Amino acid sequence: MDFGTALKLRRKEAGISQEELAERIYKSRSSISKIENNKESLEAETLIQWVHATQIQAQELAVVTLCSVDAISIVQSISETISATINFIFLGGII
Repeated sequence: MDFGTALKLRRKEAGISQEELAERIYKSRSSISKIENNKESLEAETLIQWVHATQIQAQELAVVTLCSVDAISIVQSISETISATINFIFLGGII
């Protein structure tokens, strides 16, 4: 997942429309769309405003920023891997 998509996901999870976010961070709706579609760069000041407006947690922001993925996707992937491993062990005849 890319950075813009992760920001969009966080905005949607916060229940905020592009229009609402645009008003809160003093940007146009089209600018929000461009950022979420990775067609416009995100300045540090705008990112900080976005974080405050959508209440992104610091840990999630770090994961999104450093890995270009969101924490929920990571947790889901880990959960699926653990589930598949348990199924393999118990249903695959290892034990």
